[in-house]
Amino acid sequence: MKSELRWNFESVVLSEVTATMEVFQLVLKAGFAVVEAFMYLFIPRAHKSVEGENALITGAGHGLGRELALQLADFGVRLVLWDVDQKAVEKTAADVNRKGGVAFAYHCDVTDEQKVELVAHEVRRDIGDITILINNAGIMHCQTLLCLNNQQIRRTLEINTLSHFWTVRQFLPRMLELGHGHIVAIASIAGLLGCANLVDYCASKFGVVGFMAALAEEIYADRKDYCIHLTTVCPSTMNTRLTHYPRTRFPRLLPILEVDEVAQRIINAVLQNQQLLIIPSRIEFITRITGIFPHKVTQMFQHFLDYAVDPHEPRPQKC
Repeated sequence: MKSELRWNFESVVLSEVTATMEVFQLVLKAGFAVVEAFMYLFIPRAHKSVEGENALITGAGHGLGRELALQLADFGVRLVLWDVDQKAVEKTAADVNRKGGVAFAYHCDVTDEQKVELVAHEVRRDIGDITILINNAGIMHCQTLLCLNNQQIRRTLEINTLSHFWTVRQFLPRMLELGHGHIVAIASIAGLLGCANLVDYCASKFGVVGFMAALAEEIYADRKDYCIHLTTVCPSTMNTRLTHYPRTRFPRLLPILEVDEVAQRIINAVLQNQQLLIIPSRIEFITRITGIFPHKVTQMFQHFLDYAVDPHEPRPQKC
């Protein structure tokens, strides 16, 4: 009986010592991570090479997707461009090829999982393995929830959120087999903070942020060596045709972003394997205070800055 009690006591003590050591190691690693992040504020991260890799960009016919294709071509990346607008995506590919890059255009509706599977098979057959996937396709209605019809809401979620599921399921397995890959999700600051006239859009982008966070944990659980890198991009309002009526009270502090600048920042984040990119970076303080102060304080900051989107059409009395 004594020996059994002694064994139980020693087991408890050993367990507590082990837990204490693990906590100590955790604190040390966390401290190192904080110091490392602080250093990177002043010291640029090393850039990886993406030359010769195959990168697929959805929504590459217009706006940010087109600009990403044009700029990525300068890094020696072979580009696979998808868009539902065949003429537009073919023009992007032609412009990339004209400037000395290599691009292939495909017509694909990313909301159709069967179409995604079919075109993905064609890409693997024609081009090879995709090692960089940029989920950029998106839509924005800029209307209040009660002015949206059911089809508009469904379409927003299908393009902005569900399409990420279909593309990642097609290309992630091979990335895991190769032990190499990078997935980029173009979310939005509206995926971190709510915004009037963008209820459907915010919901879809919150979903993308959650999708990428959970996917990172799944990949880590399967491959703890981080062979697959994920980058979630949360830009504020961009000067594209998606947003017809953006406004900002303090344009020097929170400007309406230009597409070429955003594309450059995204490519730089990919080359540095950055996990989260908020553009402009100074807006990050608003997202940080959401976890420190009451929600009412966050709303006060948002309303004071008046960085928002007006409806595409004048709001009728009855929608």
